[in-house]
Amino acid sequence: MTIPPPAIRPGEPDDETLIEACIAGDDAAWTTLVDRYGRLVFSIPRRYRFDRTQSEDAFQEVFAILFRQLPRLRNRAGLPKWLMTTTHRVCRQIIRRRTLPLDPLHPALEQAAPPQDLLAEWERAHAVRGALRALGGRCEELLTALYLERAEVRYEHIAERLGMPIGSIGPTRARCLEKLLELLEKTDRSG
Repeated sequence: MTIPPPAIRPGEPDDETLIEACIAGDDAAWTTLVDRYGRLVFSIPRRYRFDRTQSEDAFQEVFAILFRQLPRLRNRAGLPKWLMTTTHRVCRQIIRRRTLPLDPLHPALEQAAPPQDLLAEWERAHAVRGALRALGGRCEELLTALYLERAEVRYEHIAERLGMPIGSIGPTRARCLEKLLELLEKTDRSG
């Protein structure tokens, strides 16, 4: 299974260029790389029901490992999959170190690598986040508020926050979802 590359905003370098810049000591490139994949990495321990502190520990550990491994990373185009697999392994190590009880809903914690269905779910979530990021602007804000924020969705609050009439949320949502679908299909065809 191939993970499509994240949607990159115009003017942003691709992963391979960022990795080369990071190896050369470019702090801005490292920040861009962490920003690009931070949500992906942070989401994995959260899906294993780690609390925020444990998730932050896993996040830091994964990016510390990545930083050390960058010069030896052979498949630079496969960075998302490498990050997902490494994060899964780090989560298992944290569980062993802290002797957290294993959640019976996640038997994958016992495995050396995440199961294919869980990996596929992470890939889909990563692709959607990347496409949302590529959309940017009002569409990214609106769709994130409607579908990805954990708080209760209230059109009144969203309209106020985004400075838009409440009656335009539905039609704007429909247009944004259409654009998002086009981006995801384009990414699917090119991946």
